[in-house]
Amino acid sequence: MKVFLDDIRTPPDDFWTLSKTAEEAIELLKTGRVDAISLDHDLGENKKTGYDVLAWIESQVFEGKMSRPPFMFTHTQN
Repeated sequence: MKVFLDDIRTPPDDFWTLSKTAEEAIELLKTGRVDAISLDHDLGENKKTGYDVLAWIESQVFEGKMSRPPFMFTHTQN
């Protein structure tokens, strides 16, 4: 599965699964089926960001809970 995290834009094609919140993206990552993730940074005011998802992935790998992180891309305007 390929996850496209963005609260405004749509994925570039039908091969990506849209996630509009960091929490939703993390739930998809927890399934263990995510091969790639494209992150936007800002996801709305006072909301978790794409960086929070990246930090979650890092902690999972460091703690041995995720053997291999997905391929990661950014498409943020920041």
